[in-house]
Amino acid sequence: MMRKTISHRPWQEWVKRVIVHVPHYLSYDGELTAGGRQRTVRDISRIMQLDCKWDVVIAQKSNRDWQRIDCDGTTVIGLSSRLDIYGDPEFGWKTARLLKFPSDAILYMGGEDAYPFFVKNAKGYHVGVWWDGPHSGFAKYLTGLRTQLMFSRCRTIACCDTNIINWLRTRSGRFQAAANNAIYIPNAVDLDALKVRSDEPPTGLLRIIFARRFELKRGPYLMLEAARILRDKGFPFRLIMSSAVGHDGSDIIELECKQRGIVDLVETRTNCMDSVMSLYSEGDISVVPTIWSEGTSYAAVEALCAGLPVVTTTVGGLPNLVLPDHNGFVVPPRATDLAEAITIYADRSVWQRHHQNALSMRQALSLVKWKEKVRTWLLS
Repeated sequence: MMRKTISHRPWQEWVKRVIVHVPHYLSYDGELTAGGRQRTVRDISRIMQLDCKWDVVIAQKSNRDWQRIDCDGTTVIGLSSRLDIYGDPEFGWKTARLLKFPSDAILYMGGEDAYPFFVKNAKGYHVGVWWDGPHSGFAKYLTGLRTQLMFSRCRTIACCDTNIINWLRTRSGRFQAAANNAIYIPNAVDLDALKVRSDEPPTGLLRIIFARRFELKRGPYLMLEAARILRDKGFPFRLIMSSAVGHDGSDIIELECKQRGIVDLVETRTNCMDSVMSLYSEGDISVVPTIWSEGTSYAAVEALCAGLPVVTTTVGGLPNLVLPDHNGFVVPPRATDLAEAITIYADRSVWQRHHQNALSMRQALSLVKWKEKVRTWLLS
């Protein structure tokens, strides 16, 4: 039998177990994968288990039923359902059925994927608008509908950017209260694990870091086209492109480099959620050229806290992190604009100023601060 509601009382008073609803944490086959969502799920699960002393079960979509234990010892359940949008109702229904006891709660970390089986008074953690890409008008309408209903059913939702909250305010008046109940908690980084770049200004080549999955929405081809423009301008640079484990596409990137004649200027790598922390100290600036689907990007947060100025786009929550000509530049998602912004760092005094301003954000974007905010929100 499916539960339709849980207690509206503060979670610290009654919760003993939390079901984390997320479309994908491990792969659909139950194998380890990496990305921003995976990191957020892992870190919030750790808070609930270690600080709140709750049991945690992560429920995700899968191509068959399975059960795994992740690296932290957390139970992960794969619920067989269609992997596209048409499988969401089945997935939401199956997740709600995991609420077996009065002390069970549910935390949505994919949110709209539970439509229409939202459990009233649940909580949600939203990673930002992802349907702002080349989706059909109907798909965007439907996703917007599902998202606003999720916000209205949940007691409160934590959001990693303000973009999603302001989007909700553009909906009908009955969603204003839900928007006002939402809180903003930007993504963060473990400062102790992050290797910081030295204060010495760049000499010779400008070293550019692209630490994103090699997916179209993350802008790898936009980055490569900007690199070609820089080459044509005679701007001296070296580009390091690092993708996440499970999302490697180095062969395609190398082919694209050959077509643009920039093979000798680009290096590709693969990193996991932990090893990427040492990458930024090898660079001078970071480029986060997102085209769509972005919150407060971990790549941007990590780069800033490592002391790298960030050149990024006007997409999603990225302008929550980067202030133009303060700690980087925010430009339209076009290769020419990215290249133009990068060339400004030929003036090393600009780099020095942006570097120091980026480092000033370290405490505000620290994992310690983030954990405090998330723990307080979970217990409420």
